[in-house]
Amino acid sequence: MTERWKQSWEATAVYRAGVRGCLLGGAVGDALGHPVEFGSPDRIRATHGPPGP
Repeated sequence: MTERWKQSWEATAVYRAGVRGCLLGGAVGDALGHPVEFGSPDRIRATHGPPGP
């Protein structure tokens, strides 16, 4: 019975780590993309050059 509980706890820990990773990745992506998210293509090219950011 202890082994079954341990496996369940480990699976829960792995799942929670994945959820945290997704949330953190989304937050970092939003933070890094904010300067160009709503800019027009012409403004982005003027700021970052022809190839973009």
